[in-house]
Amino acid sequence: MSSSEIRTAGLNKIFHAIIKGEQAVTPKTAPRFLESIYTQNDRPACLHRLISAPNGLSLLQRSMWCDLSPTFCNGHAAKLLDYLSSPDILALGAGSMLRDILKAMVEPPIFWDNLVKLLREGKLNEEGQLGFAWLLCRVIHLFPSEESGPFRDLSRDDAIIKPLLASSNPNTRNLAQKIQHRAAIHDTGATLDDQAGPGGRHDNDFVDFRTISIIPTADEIRSKEPAFIRPSNMFEDEGTRENRPGLYLDNQFRLLREDMLHEIREELRPDVKRKQSRNLQLTGLTLIDVHYKPEDDTKKRRGVRWGVVLHCARDFWQFQKEKLFKPLKRKKWLQENRSFLKHQSVACLKVDGELVALTTIERDEDLLARSPPDIVLHIEGAASIIRSLIKLKAASSITLVQINTAIFAYQPILKAIQEMRDIPLEQEILFWSNQSQQQPRIAIPTRIVNSIRQTPSQNLQTLLQLSKAVNLDDSQSASLLEGLTKTVSLIQGPPGTGKSFIGALLAKALQHFADQKILVVCYTNHALDQFLEDLMDIGIPEKFMVRLGGKSTDRTKRLALQHRHIREGKLTRDDWSQIRLLETKIRELDQSLRITADRYQNTNITDSEIMDFLEFDTPSEEFFEAFSVPTSSADGMTTVGRDGKGFNRFYLLRRWRDGRNAGSFTKHSVAVDAAHIWEMSPPARNAKFVEWKEAILREKASSVQQITQEYDRAQRELDSIFESKDRQILGSVRIIGCTTTAAAMYRDRINEASPDVLLVEEAGEIMECHILTALSRSVKQLILIGDHKQLRPKVQNYELTMEKGEGYDLNCSLFERLVLKNYPHTTLLQQHRMRPEISALVRLLTYPDLKDAPGTQGRDDVRGLRSNVVFIQHSEREDDNAELERDIDKEASQNGSSKRNQHEVSMVLKILRYLGQQGYHSDEIVILTPYLGQLRALQRALSKDNDPVLNDLDCHDLVRAGLMDPEAAKIAKKPIRIATIDNYQGEESEIVIVSLTRSNPERKIGFMSQEQRVNVLLSRARLGLIMIGNSETFLQAKAPNNVWPKLIEHLKLKGYICSGLPVRCERHPTRTADLKTPDDFDQKCPDGGCTADWYWCSFIMQDASLSIEVSPNLRPHEDEMPAPVPRPVPSRPPSAMGVSFWSTKCMSQL
Repeated sequence: MSSSEIRTAGLNKIFHAIIKGEQAVTPKTAPRFLESIYTQNDRPACLHRLISAPNGLSLLQRSMWCDLSPTFCNGHAAKLLDYLSSPDILALGAGSMLRDILKAMVEPPIFWDNLVKLLREGKLNEEGQLGFAWLLCRVIHLFPSEESGPFRDLSRDDAIIKPLLASSNPNTRNLAQKIQHRAAIHDTGATLDDQAGPGGRHDNDFVDFRTISIIPTADEIRSKEPAFIRPSNMFEDEGTRENRPGLYLDNQFRLLREDMLHEIREELRPDVKRKQSRNLQLTGLTLIDVHYKPEDDTKKRRGVRWGVVLHCARDFWQFQKEKLFKPLKRKKWLQENRSFLKHQSVACLKVDGELVALTTIERDEDLLARSPPDIVLHIEGAASIIRSLIKLKAASSITLVQINTAIFAYQPILKAIQEMRDIPLEQEILFWSNQSQQQPRIAIPTRIVNSIRQTPSQNLQTLLQLSKAVNLDDSQSASLLEGLTKTVSLIQGPPGTGKSFIGALLAKALQHFADQKILVVCYTNHALDQFLEDLMDIGIPEKFMVRLGGKSTDRTKRLALQHRHIREGKLTRDDWSQIRLLETKIRELDQSLRITADRYQNTNITDSEIMDFLEFDTPSEEFFEAFSVPTSSADGMTTVGRDGKGFNRFYLLRRWRDGRNAGSFTKHSVAVDAAHIWEMSPPARNAKFVEWKEAILREKASSVQQITQEYDRAQRELDSIFESKDRQILGSVRIIGCTTTAAAMYRDRINEASPDVLLVEEAGEIMECHILTALSRSVKQLILIGDHKQLRPKVQNYELTMEKGEGYDLNCSLFERLVLKNYPHTTLLQQHRMRPEISALVRLLTYPDLKDAPGTQGRDDVRGLRSNVVFIQHSEREDDNAELERDIDKEASQNGSSKRNQHEVSMVLKILRYLGQQGYHSDEIVILTPYLGQLRALQRALSKDNDPVLNDLDCHDLVRAGLMDPEAAKIAKKPIRIATIDNYQGEESEIVIVSLTRSNPERKIGFMSQEQRVNVLLSRARLGLIMIGNSETFLQAKAPNNVWPKLIEHLKLKGYICSGLPVRCERHPTRTADLKTPDDFDQKCPDGGCTADWYWCSFIMQDASLSIEVSPNLRPHEDEMPAPVPRPVPSRPPSAMGVSFWSTKCMSQL
């Protein structure tokens, strides 16, 4: 047996001997008895045996009394308390077993009073403080109210709570927060629920969600306790009716913020190398300024927030690599590479290896261009500011790690929710039931409404002053009437039914027949620009519209707010008067902040400051008295030293700090009365001294923080006045267009413009909280246009999704939630996109009532194929993680959610080339895949000949996942479009090629089992749909509500499932082949034709100035053209796709 095994056996022997009464508890056996308890692996079984013993609890009690020394309390007692803190023990008997054990420890309070005394005297080390904090927290929670009173009183004792809050151990600090919270909850008379209630988990968890800092604190990130969030069905409970609006806002905030925190925590997990490996990390930083002020004079007037400035020890390696040594060149590089240290990106501030705060970067290019550079950080929240200043002041090493979570996408929404006090249209949003009545619009445009009701299918060209004839079908007319007559209207638009067209008609009708302002919101800039272009196309003049936000297309940039500033925005005389007053105030605050910041930065805490602090700090008064050098003895004689001179004022303080006794005053009452202070060990004295220094620094840092708060508030007021130009413009237009994020960012200005109608496009893929924050106080009508049967909103934390089934439902849109509550909605029934063979697929799975418009009938077949719908079956397995580790997508394999299938990549490339050989242009084809790993593999393969066009969202996702360099994302791209399925919703293409990717013996298909994603996948193509995958994997997938068996059965029945791409020669239709492998394309259909008549099927025309290959399908048959002659060069030849179609065999023949 090993020595550890021998010791374990010995401890077990002692444990059983004592609980059986064979051995007594003595000062000698007590420590080993406690050790025999806290070293047991099976905690519940151990404690059960202890409690079941006749005198088990009294044995434990006597063991805790045998030794009351600091060594025992910081050692065996602390380890036992840590052992008892396991959640497994709390769960036993709903906490009753733990309560009995703790009662034995603290009643009578022999051990407890001694523990409190040791904490007051500063004799508990880190482990002892943690044990004390846990014991106090659990006693307050588990004991009845009448018994826990004395313990709650300790939570209001600064001598007890301050050392715990100042502990270097985050777990101790979190417990101290919880102790204060539970005592405060009790004082209000509220019910105390340890797990469910908000507040107290860490230093940024409060009952009032409006006091929570949006940027998380370091302690919050480290906290292991689950956040407080309510399940969605709570809002169906009649018991919440009275307080439902407030609870609803609270929960929307907490849900969205938890989604943000999940992504941050994932990046900071020590075991996740995937993201950390690409996070920019700067080491060797030093604090050079506690008050940032920009060098650029144009920035001094507005937009400047308080921040700290850190100096880099060395230059950025990017500057060294590019050999950028002059400031102007460095600054130019920074301007061209804005993703480097991106403005407002989040960075972790680490001091001496400890995470201190999450900060945001102020991208001051003048400071970054210095050699070495300086970096400006903004810190949010009083607690984080004070803690960061204290840590930075005494730092030995400072590190900054940039993280890639897009906090800027969350922050405006979260801030807007915190500012909300009322919920417009709350009866429909929060209180709708089957007994409710749908409310009519306040001001119904009767002329157009009556006209449509009388003649639903009439031509609206004259009525709405449109540029062309518009005749609606019955479902379109019903949807238009719904939007014109109801307070809250839901219009469902299946794929291809023209949701955006109905939205544009509604906007046109309201603009023409109702004197109301419309706020149009979309989730993405792309969707917003498309919709604004639809509004322009339908005849709404540009002067009636404005677009908020920085991005725009060539057409919509004329609507941009910044563009209109040039022509319309002016400040009044009163505005300039207020600006001058505020600038004076800011200068005064700036000067005050500069003085306070410099004083703090140059602080060197003296003995005099220590004594002054001890004198006026109530918990430390006894230390002040102990260190106060007596000027005379008891008999009135003046006290002098050996040299006959009086003692230095700090004589006792310095001797105590140095670990010595009271020297000449050892027998004096000043030392005798404070014996417990002079008996403190050197480590305890040092810890106490550090505590006092930090307390003094905290007071000074608090002074800095208070001025920064005033300074930032004045800057915001100044910004608000400059924004009055925005308010003038927004007040003068009829239609305001923006993304949901911009709606939150411009919330104050939009509120002042007082929109009457909120029109939401693609409402089914927008989170409810995004629509909530777009609801201005003035909104009297809400129009939601979307489809809850397509993709739901994107959520980062799977635990919060409807699919997970925990009831939080963050990815349930307001549109879907209202439909599920049976709120009335209209549905567009006629699709204009898909040919009938394709629409039959979505009709089978999702929309049984969907009809095909006449324009979808009789379209040409896809050239070169025997079927317009194809599922290419293969059994080649997806690449496993080992392959990905060795290959280019190493990061993708570590992601776990990213997959790749190299066989499908090769097949897609050949299929794309083949379609080009049939005369299809690259803007008529799109390649879709579910996974970022496959997307990147496809992009790499295609980039060898042609750089694919990536959706902006896909570029962002690839960069964030570490699969694409940020700079590569900016390179101009040629037009071959590849996208993930999720990021292609709302778009369409003539031909869609889908790489399904998944192929494995375990039959795992992940999120591809979701009906909404399959629906989007099947409904993007107008002319032809080509899927490639392993049908067996999808058919036998063990997933709930798997729609693939039904789909695959239909594909088999129709003959769409093939072992290869089913091709035929357009010049020789009887010549067919199934192309099962990439090599088959060159062997069986060279250059896109066939082998029957090689001369004409591989003929290349030449021109004196240009040689191109002409697709076989664009040439006449041999018997129609006796001799080859030059033909006109097509305006967009197949080679525009960038794929080489030249045949060396053909060239040699010619």
